[in-house]
Amino acid sequence: MVDHLVGLDAVTTARCACIYLPMDHEVDLRALPDHLPDVRWVTTRTGDGPDLTLHDLDAPRERHPWGFDQPVAGTPEVDPTTVDTWLVPGLAFDLRGTRLGHGVGYYDRLLARRRVDSVVVGVTTSRHVVGSLPREDHDVDMDVVVTDDRVHHTSA
Repeated sequence: MVDHLVGLDAVTTARCACIYLPMDHEVDLRALPDHLPDVRWVTTRTGDGPDLTLHDLDAPRERHPWGFDQPVAGTPEVDPTTVDTWLVPGLAFDLRGTRLGHGVGYYDRLLARRRVDSVVVGVTTSRHVVGSLPREDHDVDMDVVVTDDRVHHTSA
């Protein structure tokens, strides 16, 4: 998976990229920043409110009750408009770029605040890519879906 991402222009040319810190069932990309040390890497924090915030990847971390690491409260926030490339996990994706998350809308609300020219990359295993997923008006489409065996540029 990391090899596919290291070969993707949207990742290698990014000045700033958002990477997620994985839950147990998500693809682990924590080795990726070592391959691209010139990229400013940021990650998300799930706070008490309805929105994710962004923080530098090297910020101090804590364990969230849902089982993933995240930056501790109070670390400086990063403006979402500075992110060139977003690496986004999901429970399932389709090849049109539709993403199925956990149903809380955290990523949809965060990605709604991104720059329109930024690239959104869904990351999953090939077994989690399906023919079609339902869409809602607030859903943010992926520009690219990367799996363990391919890179698919969507129709989004």
